[in-house]
Amino acid sequence: METESEWSFEELIDPKHTALIVIDMQNDYCSRKGSLCQRGSDVSMVEEMAPKLVHLLTYCRENGILIIHTRNIHSEYTDTDAWKRRGGPKAMSKVARRGSWGAEWFEEHPEFTPRTGEYIVDKHRYSAFIGTDLEIVLKAKNIKTLVITGTATNVCVESTARHGAMLDFHIIFLKDCTATYSKVLQESTETNMKNHFGTLATSGELIAMWTRSPDTKVGKAAPTVVS
Repeated sequence: METESEWSFEELIDPKHTALIVIDMQNDYCSRKGSLCQRGSDVSMVEEMAPKLVHLLTYCRENGILIIHTRNIHSEYTDTDAWKRRGGPKAMSKVARRGSWGAEWFEEHPEFTPRTGEYIVDKHRYSAFIGTDLEIVLKAKNIKTLVITGTATNVCVESTARHGAMLDFHIIFLKDCTATYSKVLQESTETNMKNHFGTLATSGELIAMWTRSPDTKVGKAAPTVVS
């Protein structure tokens, strides 16, 4: 685990000022029936990661950690010419379209469906801060540290983490709770995060530290960490 200077890992993830950000765990990005897999993307890394993120999400629900979900929602109202040119009109017409099955939460794990009290950010670009109320929600909740998880690591996850760092949030990037469609791209983002944007960690390290914290509603023993 690589930590930022001047702040210990324990200080960074103090539950009083930490939020779990779950990025785009939607059918089109995670399921073998989703648009990306149908177009040739290998979702096996997402399938392997998902149970680990479910475990962390469940822990956070049981222990009072603020949870914020993001989801991509695309439609004719947000598809600018520049956006369509980058993705290609044919591809853009199929991925995470408003009202589609693909835009819904990853159905293989019902835990990814937000619970009452968990905030949902609908976004239309890679960064969850662009054109959304995410920053003001975090400030209203006095959040200083973002635990970044979800998919795809090198696109929406990395874009959100970078943007959060530029807004002076502390970034905890969980390498076992993020996934994309290429090991090379996963490792590249992890290197970027460690070198420039935040702290690289695992969900096991996070849970172990939170278990010792008096600010979480947790017993003496940590739950078994999915490996």
